[in-house]
Amino acid sequence: MQYNDIFNYKSIVFRGKNILNNNWIYGYFKQDNNKMYIEIGADNIIEIIPSTLGVFTGLLDFTNNRIFTGDVIHNKQYKHKHLIIQFNGTFRAVSTSDYEYVNSYFSDLSYEISGKLTNEWIKQCEKVILGNIYDNPDI
Repeated sequence: MQYNDIFNYKSIVFRGKNILNNNWIYGYFKQDNNKMYIEIGADNIIEIIPSTLGVFTGLLDFTNNRIFTGDVIHNKQYKHKHLIIQFNGTFRAVSTSDYEYVNSYFSDLSYEISGKLTNEWIKQCEKVILGNIYDNPDI
């Protein structure tokens, strides 16, 4: 299934790394001939590294930064980390200590993942973005 089948790409903000210089690009998603692009404007369409494609969750962290899939969020005091994913149409925060289960998500879609990502939970737990799995794979 292609991403265009899942997302109305003109109403959702995406990000991906520029295939030429590895910089982050933010805008609207396009796919053509198995290549992925971020459209910044009608005349500015940039090819991205497909594995870095992330979608804006519509939520902000405790310091008002946009949260995308692939981000890792945590509480500075307790340092408990959560990876942001999308599962069955819902954004989820999966504990990075359960990373083997996160991997099983990608290989076994029958695995039920809990931890629906909500604005209330982010604010109550003072969650901030620590980084993302593309720039910081060790987190």
